[in-house]
Amino acid sequence: MQIIKSGIWQAEVVSRVDELETRRKAAAAHKSKPKRAEEKKEILESVKASLATAKDVATKSWTFRLKAWWTGSQITQAWEAVHHAELALVGVERKRNVRATIPRLLAWIESAMNASKRRDHHEEVLTAQLKSKTDTTDPKKETVAKRPPLDRVAVRQALMDVIAANRLRYADLRAFRNLLIVVTALLALLVLVAAIWHGINPDFLTLCPKGKRCPPGPEGSSVAVIALLGAIGGSLALAFGLTEAATPPSRYDPKAWQTFLKPVTGAVTGLLGVLFVQAGFLVPPAGNKGYSLLVYAVLFGFSGQLLTQYVDKRAAGLMSPSSSKKAADEEGSDKEAKPT
Repeated sequence: MQIIKSGIWQAEVVSRVDELETRRKAAAAHKSKPKRAEEKKEILESVKASLATAKDVATKSWTFRLKAWWTGSQITQAWEAVHHAELALVGVERKRNVRATIPRLLAWIESAMNASKRRDHHEEVLTAQLKSKTDTTDPKKETVAKRPPLDRVAVRQALMDVIAANRLRYADLRAFRNLLIVVTALLALLVLVAAIWHGINPDFLTLCPKGKRCPPGPEGSSVAVIALLGAIGGSLALAFGLTEAATPPSRYDPKAWQTFLKPVTGAVTGLLGVLFVQAGFLVPPAGNKGYSLLVYAVLFGFSGQLLTQYVDKRAAGLMSPSSSKKAADEEGSDKEAKPT
């Protein structure tokens, strides 16, 4: 029994390797024409080597885990080996076994490729491959549409295009996740530096200018308190994400970093909002107590949702490219396969 060390994607890779290994053995057991025997042997050896590479990458320990996690080198190497093996098997498997993989291929095309003429062509051709041998389309006229013979070239082309689209999709998702991490860390660092600097020197970034209402508590802690309350307000926006039913991807999932971004953005908008109030750009809080500034900090922190919602929409578009309504007019497969 193979022990998976950690990570959902490792388990997925090992599961797919086991499945493809079973298909490889079945293809090897099926006798082919003598003139194709040598070619089939070479293809099956290539499949075996690719599956061994994928399994080794998914299960071995990596010295530079942080680098592999950031660049996605380990994940990409494992999945590309799996896809190479799957693509090669199309040429040597029995027809009925190839047809059995078409429904899953259609589902993959729908989820990974943008709406385009090329995607529509693949779906039309592959759907025709699934028709019954005798499909009566018009009983009154007794016309019968026969299932076309298996077109391995069409299946391979569809598989190649969806693999390319899937590769670009995850490359974009990884770049987006890394950028999200950098922005979140930078904003958090700036807020932390401002709070510490203000604690050391209250005259820096004072939230209690002369003649204005001051937040309760020591002057040196006002920036930290306002930032904390802004972060609390930003955290309230996390409730909007609970209604989303989309399943996150098993690799390069940005949802965790979207979660971190909301309180950090709330801290920034809370501080900026109180500064604008104290500067007179916004309506000053009612009442005579400085506690009203704390309420403003929470409200401004929650308003950060207006900024982070654009990040959420971008992440949703990358995780589900098929939801995009953009349609390509050109036949170029590179442009059509690239997810939004």
